[in-house]
Amino acid sequence: LALVFAVWGVHGLVDFTTAQDRGLRVNGQDVDLERLRQVYQQQVAEAHQAYGEELPAEVTEGIRKNIVDAFVAQSLLNQKVEERRFVVSDREVVDTIQSLPNFQIDGRFNKDSYHALLRGQGISPAEFEAQQRQELRARQLEAGLFLSSFATPKELERAAALRGETRELAFAVVPAGRFLASVQVDDAALQAYYDEHKSEYLTPESVTLSYVHLRVEDVAREVAVDEAALRGFFDQVRDRYVEPEQRRARHILIQSGTDDAAAQKKAEEAYAQVTKPGADFAAIATATSQDAGSAPQGGDLGWAERSFFVGPFADALFAMKPGEISKPVKTQFGWHVIKLEEIQAGQQKSFEDVRAELEQEYRKAEAERLFGERQEQLDELAFENTGSLEPVAKALNLAVQSIPNFTKQAGGGEFVGQPKVLAAAFSGDVLGGQNSRAIELAPGSVVVVRGADHRTPQQLALADVRDRVAEATRRQLAEREAKATADRIAQQ
Repeated sequence: LALVFAVWGVHGLVDFTTAQDRGLRVNGQDVDLERLRQVYQQQVAEAHQAYGEELPAEVTEGIRKNIVDAFVAQSLLNQKVEERRFVVSDREVVDTIQSLPNFQIDGRFNKDSYHALLRGQGISPAEFEAQQRQELRARQLEAGLFLSSFATPKELERAAALRGETRELAFAVVPAGRFLASVQVDDAALQAYYDEHKSEYLTPESVTLSYVHLRVEDVAREVAVDEAALRGFFDQVRDRYVEPEQRRARHILIQSGTDDAAAQKKAEEAYAQVTKPGADFAAIATATSQDAGSAPQGGDLGWAERSFFVGPFADALFAMKPGEISKPVKTQFGWHVIKLEEIQAGQQKSFEDVRAELEQEYRKAEAERLFGERQEQLDELAFENTGSLEPVAKALNLAVQSIPNFTKQAGGGEFVGQPKVLAAAFSGDVLGGQNSRAIELAPGSVVVVRGADHRTPQQLALADVRDRVAEATRRQLAEREAKATADRIAQQ
């Protein structure tokens, strides 16, 4: 709760009560707070990778402001799309999804990859397809705005003049380097510069850092795979290796517009046409369907599984027999007359068909499971044996490694610029002789550190840094000379 209030403030963006009276509302329409929280948590987690455990207040405030702006903008866009009644066909949604590279293997859409990636993001196919539909509708609005934009002749003339405008200028450069050879630096100037910039001449704060590093790839090498284990794993996940039933259909769409009754009547007329003996459904669909995506193909929607269709459409289609034509079906897009062309039955892939893929997945799953167990052990052992890393290393078969002169500014060894390790190495507990808790550097990479031989910053004597001070003093005096010369030129 302390973290929540530190991040959001007691009167922050999201109200954690059931009333939600301090939620986000755009033109009277509530924004999905759960989705907003998910996006916020994801961005905060990413920021922690860069900043370590504690995020500066301005960073969290910036994240919050950007998310609010994005959600408000998206809500306004969605509202305008609804107001203007933009429509996207099921075929367009399917084609868009199948064209996304993330769901393709060797350039072709792969259903297993599609479902696996969505599961990994915690999104159902229906949710993802709804998002894609909304994006496609928004693109229609954007395209309309771009195509309808115009400029007056005066505006074009002014824009052309600005783009083609040129200016002449004259300038003189007075390089400080020209004066470096002529400036005289005596002991008094050196001492004055040193006294003024003493904080720049300190030894870096450092420790000798010892650590143990647990990596998932090291654990993966220990995973043994036998036939029985692999078959048992297949039994657990066999549902993922089922090719769902697909159906190929055609449809005629009559959009509802502002008069749903008239649209229904047109759909019924279309149904009467296509059910006459010898009627050509494809030709009638091309002539009458208002689905811009499928009408040129005779209403053909291609092969698709049930999840690609909205509820009422899917219910009707998957209750039909090949060659059957449905009576008009109402969806949010209007009225559909559907003809089922063919059925492709679902199939269970065999163990042999997926063995190679299964083994790779099994190794990964086992390695992650073992890594998770050992990560917990690592954290517990580091806490229980806080005075030494040796018992931790012995219990988990890890090597104790060491980085001398690990500095507070830059770190060292494999932890250069790692904010989490830097923060832990110079924390009060570690400097006091204790082990750190387990530090997750990245998924599958965890370390525990301890420090020894803590060296605080010490003032370096002028004699030790005389050359550095002389160079800095000379540069400062040369810059002053260059500035004075530039001032004289400006006056002249």
